[in-house]
Amino acid sequence: IIDVVSRLSATHARTGRANAKTLTQLRVISELFCEATGVDDVRDVRQAHLAEFVATLDQLPPTYRRSIAERDKPISEIVAEASKAGVNISISVATVNRNLVHIGKVLKSAQAEGIRIDTSINPSLLRRFSKRSAKDEREAFTPDDVTRIFSGPVWQGCKSAKRRREPGTLIVQDWLYWVPLIAVYSGARREEICGLETADISAVDGVPVLHIRPNARRGLKNPQSKRIIPVHSHLIELGFLDFADKQREARHTELFHDLQRKSSASQIGDSMDYLWRHIQSDRLGPQPKKSFHSFRHYAVQGLRAESDVEKHVRAELFGHLVGDIEDDRYGGRAPITSLRVAIEALPRVM
Repeated sequence: IIDVVSRLSATHARTGRANAKTLTQLRVISELFCEATGVDDVRDVRQAHLAEFVATLDQLPPTYRRSIAERDKPISEIVAEASKAGVNISISVATVNRNLVHIGKVLKSAQAEGIRIDTSINPSLLRRFSKRSAKDEREAFTPDDVTRIFSGPVWQGCKSAKRRREPGTLIVQDWLYWVPLIAVYSGARREEICGLETADISAVDGVPVLHIRPNARRGLKNPQSKRIIPVHSHLIELGFLDFADKQREARHTELFHDLQRKSSASQIGDSMDYLWRHIQSDRLGPQPKKSFHSFRHYAVQGLRAESDVEKHVRAELFGHLVGDIEDDRYGGRAPITSLRVAIEALPRVM
């Protein structure tokens, strides 16, 4: 199984069909499958083994193996300790389904190589279905939420560079200052923003833009995520383009060079998660259905409310498919002027 994963990963890496995060997930999930079932030969896999794998997932706490103490601990011990301690066991429906999809890819890859596998295996039979719709997973920030967030010390004046949540007179224009502002004025995903390189800030036909594209720091969620987003005029007024120029002058390849991954298996954006959650809580109080991703929902909803912004323009800005084969496959790119008008429809937040 692991040999098949290695060959599949090499092919995907060479052809660009999957980013580093996806390939890491593929390897980790396959190793977990082998450990949970005791099967390491793809020819021996049966439907019962998939059911056993899902049953193991159902007994794992969501944070399993994230701590150093658990990193090398057998999965059977983690399950036993979680059961004994009565900890929360609630791996999400999406995580279970993602695990099944990756195992399915390994089986199909082996079959494509000519390796004999049990053709009666069907991972989709074990898929889980959430009672909640996709719209209920996360809530958008409201305009009032956004106003309250950006009236906070990070953007209005903090105590010091290390005491950003306390009011003061110092404004530090670093990743913590810029990343949320870019999110609210673009609707881009957290990882897309955190992984920007200085080369990704340029101009198209005289319009300053962000190039959302794969780079040495991170890949993208899917092919349609590759896009160009005009820089909102408020970001320019606040000095964002000057900030990017200074990073180039300092010979930094990364736009936010001091924002680094915690580990090779983590996302760049994970490094801002702890501080961001505290800032959000400071400004909005407990709102468990809202997270940094709520900026994206805020921007999407904001432009949907603008009747002058056409659907295909919104889709291009947010990296979505329109859902119409004529537009998705044959439709041309929206002119940069149309994209700029749409971005400028997002209201100023401070």
